[in-house]
Amino acid sequence: MPGMNHDHPADLLGRARSATTRLLFLGYCPIGHGTTSECHRPTNRSSALLSIHFESYRVHECHVCSVMPTFLTHPFPTVTMHQTSRLLEAAAALSQLLRAREVPHAFHGNVLTAILSDAPQADEIFCIVEGGTSHPFRRVRLACAGSTDFSTVATPWGSRLHVTYHRPIPPIDIEILPAGEEGPRRLDATTVMMIGRVPFLTISEFIRAKLKAWALRGIENDAADIVFAISRYWDRVDINRIPEQEMNTFVRRYKGAASGWIELKRKYGMS
Repeated sequence: MPGMNHDHPADLLGRARSATTRLLFLGYCPIGHGTTSECHRPTNRSSALLSIHFESYRVHECHVCSVMPTFLTHPFPTVTMHQTSRLLEAAAALSQLLRAREVPHAFHGNVLTAILSDAPQADEIFCIVEGGTSHPFRRVRLACAGSTDFSTVATPWGSRLHVTYHRPIPPIDIEILPAGEEGPRRLDATTVMMIGRVPFLTISEFIRAKLKAWALRGIENDAADIVFAISRYWDRVDINRIPEQEMNTFVRRYKGAASGWIELKRKYGMS
């Protein structure tokens, strides 16, 4: 990629440590491999990546070309575990702002499995938002405008919007996802369930979204969430919302999901 920074990793690490702003280093392979996280060469993908963690930052190096990436200013650290109760507090506060503007929304991520399993911590929370007459991101920014508890930051290179809840320490980052791109296109009584006063995707939509994410990225945390949900709550799943071929593929790899999937198919007369 033109303008690629070829500094040595140690130089970049030293520069980042002394920086006054927090930096996230994003890697791009200059010879067509996409981002370093998407690099498929060499064949052994695990050997194609090197992740160097330091403080709150992460650097990726593509071993195909051994090029370190350029850096972009970004206010968010790497994944942080939060108390589940604080994530719920953040979700409830954001939900109140969105409800005040009548913006359909639902929360998603492993915060849901943490709630259902009474786990004390989780590290993933998203808010899926419908667009309507304007883009979901604009609706969220308008809802958060004037709030002292929330700030919003867009990342143009990734077409993402993050909302940060500042009351707890450390603050909580919630990524906003447009409905239809992630989760169902419509957020209503058929796709959303309430936990207290906080809307979450139903178990069916949660599994569907996680299955899609797993098929794209193959992340073990997504797989664990699917296994938990289908094995514990198969009787609350609408099988019409679960892609059969993808789930069959998943079950062949993760045997822990087999019993729930079998019971669900038997319930619908598909066994």
